[in-house]
Amino acid sequence: VPVAGVRLQIEGQGETSALSDRLGFAEVWSQNRGLRRRLIYEHPAFASGERRANLKPGHLAELGDVVLTPAGAITVCVQDPRGVPIEGAWVEAFSKHELGNSRRLDGDRLQKTVYSWDGYTTQQVTDASGRLLVKGVAAGTARLWAGIKGRLAGYTPPIQVRAGMQSEDVVITLEEFDPALFIFGQVVDPSGVGSPDARVKSKYHSGSGS
Repeated sequence: VPVAGVRLQIEGQGETSALSDRLGFAEVWSQNRGLRRRLIYEHPAFASGERRANLKPGHLAELGDVVLTPAGAITVCVQDPRGVPIEGAWVEAFSKHELGNSRRLDGDRLQKTVYSWDGYTTQQVTDASGRLLVKGVAAGTARLWAGIKGRLAGYTPPIQVRAGMQSEDVVITLEEFDPALFIFGQVVDPSGVGSPDARVKSKYHSGSGS
């Protein structure tokens, strides 16, 4: 069944968006040409999502049908270990990949912590009471991340989300961390200009064994 009122926008172009019509169709114009872009779609009753597209100047990129998943909402409270609310913490749902790879939680947590240190945020942040209503969470099993600069990112246990309903008072505790435990740096080209999307690998050597 076609869904009207789905908002679509290209990542980084918040001022350029479109709503699907009664037949479910919508067109969004990109301000950047010849790039691989993310198209984000949102609707109050369905889970938010994204599609990727390779755009070419003067061409219309057909993304095909988008099947929407019914969604619910979660009220979350972010606090420190003493129970003091944390204002301005970002909150986002686990991706499908993260939900299916619980063994990588520690590594993902450190990655989210580094993102926070670099100023990463989302459109959804907690208020002065540490609370936030997270909408558009896909029905079924979900988990949430939260983070803010200066603290380890945190996450919830699995939560059962029901379509059209709201889960209340889910708490995420953010612990302090020592930035000296991390290595921060910048990748540049020979002329000193920053290199985006560079892949960085680390290697650990403990020395000779006894």
